[in-house]
Amino acid sequence: MSRFKRPEHKRRARFGKQLPKPAERATLRWGLDETPIQRIRDARLVQLLMADHDFQATVGSYIDNVDRRNQTARGRTLGRKATWTAMQLETILLYRRLSGKSTIKRALIELRADPGERAILGLPDVLPSEPTISRYLTNHSDPDARETAYLELDRRLRDRVTDLPNFDEEARILAMDGSSHETHYAPPPSTQKHAEKFKGKITAVDGGYLGGRKAGKGWQLITMVTERGTPVAWSLTDLNKGEKPVGAAVVESYAEHVLPKRNQQTLTVCSCDGGFQSPRVHRAMIDARIVPNIHKGSHADSTTSKNSNKKKERNWTAFYNPNEPHYSNWAINGLEEITCNCGDGRTERYFEISPTGKLTIGTKGSCKNCGAISIMVGKWRRAQNPKRASYMTAQDQARYTAAPTIGNPLHFHDPVAHEYGLDRFGWNESFHAVLQKRFDLLGKSWMRSAQEARTEFAVAFSAISILLLERHKRETNNDFKLLTPSPSRGVRVIASTKNRSLGGTMKPHGTRPAAKTLASSTRGWTRLTGKLHPR
Repeated sequence: MSRFKRPEHKRRARFGKQLPKPAERATLRWGLDETPIQRIRDARLVQLLMADHDFQATVGSYIDNVDRRNQTARGRTLGRKATWTAMQLETILLYRRLSGKSTIKRALIELRADPGERAILGLPDVLPSEPTISRYLTNHSDPDARETAYLELDRRLRDRVTDLPNFDEEARILAMDGSSHETHYAPPPSTQKHAEKFKGKITAVDGGYLGGRKAGKGWQLITMVTERGTPVAWSLTDLNKGEKPVGAAVVESYAEHVLPKRNQQTLTVCSCDGGFQSPRVHRAMIDARIVPNIHKGSHADSTTSKNSNKKKERNWTAFYNPNEPHYSNWAINGLEEITCNCGDGRTERYFEISPTGKLTIGTKGSCKNCGAISIMVGKWRRAQNPKRASYMTAQDQARYTAAPTIGNPLHFHDPVAHEYGLDRFGWNESFHAVLQKRFDLLGKSWMRSAQEARTEFAVAFSAISILLLERHKRETNNDFKLLTPSPSRGVRVIASTKNRSLGGTMKPHGTRPAAKTLASSTRGWTRLTGKLHPR
């Protein structure tokens, strides 16, 4: 039995001057309830996105090429010129995604019933059929070029978001999480056992399978977002790939595109669930000047998780430093918690950023009986025969790889790490929930390939960036007059945020007739503040 045990004294959640403090209530800055952009949805959001200069330079250029190709009478476009332009068809596809309609058919039904939405989008009263739009995607559109255009648009808009004045402070608290995007089609079997039972035709060539209680087929989305829901990096891969390699790639993408724009002396914390627990993810975060808050144990209330955590708590490994013999009086357990032999020692978190921007994190301990220690991340490894946490000498560094979790002060039982974890569970889970509810992207879809799914996610993330840029523009200009796309299904209404109640002054605007508004229909409902109110 080990002579070490967890200290009985409790630590407070003190963030100090270096660590960022979580917000008491972190709402998504691009959410539907945010006052500056509350009225921007559906057609109005599509209009803002398509009017942006980056859209014209990327997707607009691609659309122009499609239109030119369709008028050359070559290849698949041989014959008469297309009735509908690629811009009109792409507008309907954007409306379908940004309004959260699951199919093109439902988007067309909505547009045919709403002249106000059609007017905002510049569409005629007669709309193309569903087969016409499908033929555009399969016969006239280039999937590779379309995906490249939307991914480039997403990158450009995200670069502009990261240039906003308050972004560096907002990005001090990050979170990374994964969600599945399933498909109705059949991916190829992932195992030999699965292949023997598989019957039918493979219709989603690059999809994957996931077993267990989260069983599904399709792809997984890994996103890194700020505390206010601003995406900073993301990746979409098949479900067969684990979260660890994809998570490391997302962190490396953040380091390439976002980190150069951050303040070099700003400390950032990123919280993840245990699925991202890997040396590669830890090293990538530390190299990106991020303190990882990832634990080896689960915080779930299940009996299995609790028993596993207790077992790891009792698994103590003593430190060994050939130059400091008293280090053997201290030990680390399976949950990365450090304590001394007598239990009276105190530990403190250590963070330092060098003038060149290199992050050093660790744990310092002091005890009048067991001595003082300094455990810096990247200087220790777990050794066997004998079992110990050994300090890496110059010779060891050439032979072994350091364990990037030994010394991390944000361990399983740390109260500050606990606060970051609760914070992440709230707003990061809500980010994915809103992504599904508003854009219909994390449910089960009729997408056949990862390329198609990536394109749709790029559209959604581009729209989020547009909302953030528009919010900053309105807050900077102190212009809080909000334009609803079609509040009464035909009458445009301007509502001041100073008087948002139903009793406020609201006036019709524009020249469209109000004879066919929803107010004069049998339903008798109108959309004023994002909710349905009876007349």
